[in-house]
Formats: sequence, C-alpha cells, structure tokens
Amino acid sequence: MSSKKDFKMNKSKPLLVYSASAGSGKTFRLVLTYLEILLQSNQATKKFRSIVAMTFTNKAALEMKNRIINGLYQLVNKHDEAKFLQAELIKKLEITEDELQQRASIAFREILHNYEDFQVSTIDKFNLKLIRSFSRDLDISGDFDVIMNEKDLLEEVIELLMSKIGLPDEQNLTNLLHFYALTNLEDGEKWNFKDKLIDFASIIGNEKYSRLLAQLQTIDFSTDEFKKLKSQLRQMDLEMVSKCQEVYTYFSSFNYTPADFYEKSNSYNDFMKLAEINRFPNFDRDKGSFLGKSIIKACKKNEESPKFDVYLSRQLLALNERYLSLMPQYQLLSKYKEHFFNMALLQEISSALASLKKDQQLIRISDFNQLIGSLVQGEEAPYIYERLGTRLHHFLLDEFQDTSRLQWLNLIPLLHESIGHEHQNLIVGDPKQSIYRFNNGKAEQFVSLPGLYNPEKNPSTALKSAYFEKMGELKNLDVNFRSSEEIVAFNNNFFGLLKEKMSSKAADFYASFTQKINSEHSGLVEINSRKIALKNDELYPLIQNKIDECIEDGFKLGDIAILTEKNAQGNNIANYLTEQGYAVVSSDSLLVQHNLKIKLMISYLKRRVKPNNETEAKRFAETFLRLKHEEDYLPLYLSFFDKEIVHKGKSIKVFNDSKFISTYFNDSANFFVTYESVYDLVLQFIKSMSWIEEEDPYVHHLLDFIYEFQLTNEGDIRYFLDYYDLKKEKLALVLPETDRAINIMSIHKSKGLEFPVVILPFLNFDTGIKSGSKYLVEADDKILYTALSKDSPVDCLKEIAKEELELIALDKINLLYVALTRPEFRLYGFNEYSSEGLGSTVHECLQQLSNPTSTSDDLNFKSGGRQLKPISQKKKRREVSFFHPSPLSDRLWYPDIVFQKQREELVPSAIQYGIAFHLVIAEVETSIELTEIVERLIENGEIEASFKDRLIHDAHVFLQKADELGLSRSLVETLNETDILADENILIRPDKIWVSEKDVNVIEIKTGIAKPSHVTQLKMYQRALEQIFTKPVNAYLYYVTSKEFLPV
Repeated sequence: MSSKKDFKMNKSKPLLVYSASAGSGKTFRLVLTYLEILLQSNQATKKFRSIVAMTFTNKAALEMKNRIINGLYQLVNKHDEAKFLQAELIKKLEITEDELQQRASIAFREILHNYEDFQVSTIDKFNLKLIRSFSRDLDISGDFDVIMNEKDLLEEVIELLMSKIGLPDEQNLTNLLHFYALTNLEDGEKWNFKDKLIDFASIIGNEKYSRLLAQLQTIDFSTDEFKKLKSQLRQMDLEMVSKCQEVYTYFSSFNYTPADFYEKSNSYNDFMKLAEINRFPNFDRDKGSFLGKSIIKACKKNEESPKFDVYLSRQLLALNERYLSLMPQYQLLSKYKEHFFNMALLQEISSALASLKKDQQLIRISDFNQLIGSLVQGEEAPYIYERLGTRLHHFLLDEFQDTSRLQWLNLIPLLHESIGHEHQNLIVGDPKQSIYRFNNGKAEQFVSLPGLYNPEKNPSTALKSAYFEKMGELKNLDVNFRSSEEIVAFNNNFFGLLKEKMSSKAADFYASFTQKINSEHSGLVEINSRKIALKNDELYPLIQNKIDECIEDGFKLGDIAILTEKNAQGNNIANYLTEQGYAVVSSDSLLVQHNLKIKLMISYLKRRVKPNNETEAKRFAETFLRLKHEEDYLPLYLSFFDKEIVHKGKSIKVFNDSKFISTYFNDSANFFVTYESVYDLVLQFIKSMSWIEEEDPYVHHLLDFIYEFQLTNEGDIRYFLDYYDLKKEKLALVLPETDRAINIMSIHKSKGLEFPVVILPFLNFDTGIKSGSKYLVEADDKILYTALSKDSPVDCLKEIAKEELELIALDKINLLYVALTRPEFRLYGFNEYSSEGLGSTVHECLQQLSNPTSTSDDLNFKSGGRQLKPISQKKKRREVSFFHPSPLSDRLWYPDIVFQKQREELVPSAIQYGIAFHLVIAEVETSIELTEIVERLIENGEIEASFKDRLIHDAHVFLQKADELGLSRSLVETLNETDILADENILIRPDKIWVSEKDVNVIEIKTGIAKPSHVTQLKMYQRALEQIFTKPVNAYLYYVTSKEFLPV
C-alpha cells in the first residue's frame, strides 16, 4: 500500500504537531510539509488533490496558496531564495537536486492546470463542500443559499415578528415584545428597539451557546409556569416578613433603649428596621448578610455575657441564618422571573428563524459546524470520502489555537482515518496567540495535543485520544527568526516572570515560551511605566518623539506600527499624528465619520430633517466655517450672532441663520434644494461646495455607502441617518500598504504581521467584564441571559463570573504576547497601573527586570540602544504612488490612480470600471449567470454598485461576440487570470484562455485606447502558450470601449 511507503519516507509519526511561538517560521514549516508530501513521488502527478490545508481567513488561505506556488516556482527555477527550502526537501526526500526540480515542475504544472482542485481554503469553505455533498442527508435543497451576514437574516426575522404585533392570533407574541420593551426602557438609556432585539437574538448563532439554546426550546414558558414562579417567590417573601415581624414583636415587648445593647444605637436601629420589612430583603454586598455586622457581633457577645434577652439574640441569629439559606435561591428565582419573558421571546425568535431558514433554503455560516457534526461524528470516514468523490489523505491545519470545539470534533474522524493509514498530517498553532475566544476559539484543544481535549470524559473520545497520542508527536519551534536579540531576551524574561503570576490554566498555555535567538542585529526595548496615567496631550508628543528618533536612525514611516487594544485609541492617535503632518495609514483607525467634510455632509442632512432647529443650524455653520476658514473661523462664526430677540423680558442676540445662508449660498432656495433621493441630495450639496468626488477618498467612500444603502432601502433622510449612526463606527477607509505612512491598527489585526518598529501606547489592558455584557448561562436548572458579577449572591453565578474573569485575563495576556512579539528591531511601550487591569502586573514584572529592590512609582525599562536601521534581506513592500489631498496638506497618502485629474487616456472612473469589468469576465462563463455574479461582487464590495447595469450589458456583448467568432465553443478548459510559467524568469498572466478541442484562444482585455505595447504583450503570451499546448494558439485583444475582438 502506497500509504505505508509514504510513512516510511516520512520517518516520523503520521501526526506531527508544531507548537510555533511568534516569529518561529510557522508558515515556512507549513509550506515545507506540504511540498514534502506533494513531492514524495515522481509518479503522483495528482497528489495535490489528496492534500487539504485549512486556515481561518480567506487572506491567510490566499497567502498560503501563494507561498506554496511561489515555493514550487522557485524550486523549478532554482532561485537563490529557495536554497534553504531546496536543501530541506532534498534531505527529507533523499533525492537529488535535479530530481527535485523535475518533480516540482510536474507538480507546478498540474496545480496550475487544475487549480480548482488545489485545496487550500478556510475551514468554512471545506465545510461548505461537505454540506453540498450531503445536502440530501441533511434534508436541505441542493441549491441552498449561504448567509454570510447573519445580522441581515436576524433583522428579517425580527421585522417579521414585529409585523405580527397586535394581530388577534398573536397575542402571546405581542405580550412578549411589549414586556421586552418595558424591561429595556427601565434601563433609562436611549436605545433602538429593533437594534436591541437583533443584538439580543444574535446569541442564537453563537456556537458556545448551542447546547443551552437547544435546551431552551424544551422549556415551558407558559403563563401557568410564570404564575408558579411568582408563587414560589411570594412564599419566600411571606416567610421572611413573618419571621421579621415575630422577632420585632418580641423585641418591642421589652421597651429597650439604645443603651441596653452592645454597639448601642447601631444595634437598636437594626431592630427598628425589622418592622419595615414587607418583602424578601435585598442582599447587601457590604454587609454580606441580612443583619448588620454590629448587631450580629452584639448577639454573639450577648451569648457569652448577656446584656439583653438571650432568647432575642438567638432569634436574631436564627433569622439571619434562615435568610442566608434562602437568599441564593430567592436571588436566582428573581433573576429567572426578571428574564422569563425575554427567554420566552428568544425561544420564539429561534423558532421563527428555523422556519425562515427552512422555507427559504438558507444556511447561516454559523450553522456549518453543527450540520457537519450531525454527519461526520456518527459516520466512518470511508463513507464520507465516498460521498465526496475523492479520498483525502493529508490534513494540514493552521492556527489551530483558533479552532472551535465543533470544528475540531468534526475533523477528528477524518484525521483518525488518515492516521490509521499512516498518512502524514500536520497541526500548527500557538496557544499563547489565542486571541479569538469571542469567535469560539478553544485553545485548550491545542494544549491537549497530540491527545484529544475531552472535558466531558467521553469514553469514545478517550479511546481516540489514546490512539492520537500513540500516533502523534509534539515538537516546539523555538527559534525566533523575526526579532533582535534584545527583544527576544526581553520577552523570554518578561513572560518567565509573568508565568509565575498566572493561574494554572494560563500557565499551561505558556508551557513553551522561551525562544532561541537567531538575529545578528542589535535592537532596542524601551518601556515607560507610571502610576498615574499620562493625559493624551502628554502621551501623544512622547509617541511623536519616538517616531522622530526612528526616522533619524534611517527607519521609514512605513517601518513603524502603532498597535492599540481598542480601535478608538488608534483613531485618536491617527488624528493627532495627521494634524502634526505625518502620513498615516490604517484599515480601522481612519474612520470616515472623523473627516470634516463628512461631518458637514451629515450635518447638512440633519438640517434638511430639522430645517428650523437652531442647534442643527449652528452646528452646520460652525463646521462649514471651520472647513472654509480653518484657524480664523471663530470670529466669523460669532459675527452671525447679530439677530436680536426678546427672551423673558431681556434682549439677547441669537444665531442669524438667514444671514448665514444668504452669505454663503445666496438664498434659501439654493440651500434647501429639491431632490429625488438622498444620493441625489448629497450630490447636489457636493456640487454647491465645489468639491470633486474623485479627489477626496472620504467623500467618495460616503457616496458609495449612500448608494449601497439606497439599493436595499427605500427610507428617507431620517432613515438613512439612523442607518449611518449604526454603521459609522466601522465605516473606514482601507488604504494600501506603503513605506511612506505610519501603520496604525488594532493588536488583533496585527496578528501574523511583523514590523521593524512597534509602539504600544497603552499596555494596561482592561481585564474586567465589559460593562453591559450579558451571558447565556445555566444556573442550577434555569437558563438566564444575565450580566455576571464576582460578587453575585448566587454561588453558581459567582463561579461562572470567576471563570469568565480568569479567561478574560488570559485573553489579555495573550493579546500582550502578540503585541510584544511583532517588532523586528525596536519596541516602545507605555504603561500605567493606577487603575484595574493588566498594568499592575506588567509594572511588577518590569520592576523585577530592571531593579528588583526598587520601590519607585515610575520606572523606565531599557535594553539595548539606538542603532541605524539594519539592511534587511526581507522582501520590500510594494511601492505605491501617492498624492496628498489639498485639505490635509501632505498628511495623508493615497494612490494617484484613484484621484488623478482627467488625463488623455483615462479618467479615474474609467480605471475603476476597467478593474470591475476584468473581475466580472474572470468569473463569468455564460450570460445566464451574469447578473448573479455582478450582484455578488457588488455585495462583497469588490465593485461599485453604480456600474451594475453597464457591466451586465458590456459583459453580455463580450460573451455574445466571442460566441459569434466561435471562441468559446466546445470548450474543454477555461483559465482565468492564471499565472503561467513562460520562461525561466517570466510568469505571465493572460486575462482569459479558452481551450477547445481544436485550438486555444488567449484573450487580453483593455479599457483604454489601443497601444503598440498591447500587441507586443499579447504576442509574447501567444509564443509562451505555443510552448505549452500542442494545439494552434490564437490571440485576441478585446477593447471594452469599441467592443471589438482584434486578432493579433
């Protein structure tokens, strides 16, 4: 059996687990293992079809694909960059250099010609393939739709339920929604009823709640059950009131005064309060009991040395004990009563969602794992392979620490089968970089490898676990190829000290954190830690100073990354640096809402909603003048406060809106223009301001946002403003990487990246439960959706809160690890430890590293020194041409191609259209699927919605003309924008290749005017393809503007 031969060649156990610390070459190991499996035999030309590599994001999957393809390409051409890879493969495969080159060449060709079988994808995509193969078994239609944006589906369900309010046969639902609204209004906060409901219902898609949600469907939430619940609470009320009255009556019979008691008036007053008890008393966290500490102390002391009636003191102690015994159950039942109707509503929403999914044949992406679980966990792998139509021999799993519980349980049968045949498998991860617990990542599973995580003590899992341990091997990748000696040494020492302060569970995550140093370059670590936090106007100049130091030492702006825990922190720093004249770039910090032009546009829309509102008029005028006159706006603004009115008998000056409008817009008709839609109104306003959309990315982005809003909504300005408020926190410019702008991003976004210089402005990560957070929990036999507190009087809820706080602390330690391991040469950090959070622990560790005996409130840790930037051997970032928008001088940088003035050959919109046309043609094969493909590309944000009709028309003409010329008939293969090895050092990428039974037609699409270089390029493609195909190769240029195929 060939698999036995594979195992012999591998000379290792069939399951290899790499614990890969930051910077240890994880991706290289994945590529090396993939190529080792792929190139084991010169006969296995289709070997790649049996290898499945999985990761968690499309971006990571694409990077892995590129690394594998590039690795093969470099091996084929014996590039110097592949020397180490080549040497490792020759050693592992025990073959010659020429043999390796030959095998790589065959594999390279096979993958490029059968790219759809190149199985490097996300786990979700792999699951989707399984679901489609088993759709009949799952009782779903084969043409089901996958819902990526689950919030939209929940919104549809909520709107459906809300439409039933008040209907005669929907009285129960009406009551539930009414009660939900009342309980939320009691919070006293401004809120949107529908949005609140959607947020509440979003827990339905959370994998960690799947068991509780299934259990919730079986619970009786009828009126009778609610009455029973109220009756239980009422009985406890009556018992406590009765016992309090009994003790008070006995106390009153003595005519005691405060002087008759230990603690005097304190004790006496507690007695008097008993008469006021009319229900079960609330739990006092400070007291820790029902009666005050003073009266309990007095009663116990009275037992030893009576000062007042001993029976009375015993009654009081018995009352307190009874209260403490009843209180947890009372609190739990009260919470259950408080959430009873909300849980009933959640049950209703869950049922409605299930019905809608079945009726419309929809599958949420969060359903994938549960659907797959119902298949594979009860089936043998051979049956699954049979239905898939292929046998998967090898599994390579990346970023395993982020795998959810269900995802791993679903993969276990497949790996079990593979291991049983001694096929090579690889799992790579690092529990220290587990920062996606909110996405159900379960890093404990990696800690258990090569055994299986089995907290349920399942006997079947235990047997498999023993087998996995026998057939598996754990190795540590402990060499840091990224960071300088000083940074690696600092992290080794820092996390060594931090580990001593961790819980035992957290310490398991850090079983292997020490790394060996590989870098020959010196580095610098500087961290300032102080007791009192710096104000922003103190901290930001310090950050600026560090940036200036780096620039002086030869680092570029693009070498510097500022990483923050929260997006808002990064946004504030981005705004400051922008004002100081630095170029900054970030995917999540440059929010559109902070741009002054956008503020003015939104203010204008608010004015149109409330044309007579003085506050909106003043806000618009101030923003307008600030934009027009910058530093001198204030005197101008104040000059419009010249309209006198009499208010409460006094003459006062107010804002003269009419004067402002006539001054800058001539008259109100030019300001309050008529319009057909929100988009049309905004376009008119932009024109009145003499702005050019293509020259300002913020304006362009907002217009796209408005256009997309109108495609799916028919609301007026007011509805759009509500929608904008909902989305504005995530509405941001996404700009290209460049060496000429500082990178600002969240630490989560930085995972997997590296930078020469990293600045961490806020090391005091919050380790508390986020305010307003609620959890679906099981307390005894009740299910609650409640906030958690470590001081809860309900023991089980207190324990759940304690566990959650421990997990949050671990999350933040892991986040700190990710942040501290991003830099190559320099690490700057700022910490404060006055408030609750991770800061105090960070300070303690820094204090031990710098001076163990120091008691100073502030410290400056420093290791290494400033050196000129080392010459890096790593691939440079792609250079991008940029411009500087006029309102912001040279502070922000953007691609010239987006904002250039109209030129002879092309205007920016034509460039954008050309890109969109290429994207459509790369995917479409027939006119039947054309509309669907265009709409999907628009939905994914890859092309602009305004191009839709034109794209459909032009693409249809392209396909029609191709058919008329016979170019797309009798096809056996289609290649779209496929990389093809043309020569030893040349990789070509034709737009489209149609391979028919008799010939090959290569098409290159152009959106501009004809140029001689176009013909030269296509002839080169033609010659290259003639070396590959034995059939005649025809070449055509297709010009979108003239809609013609021109033969070359």
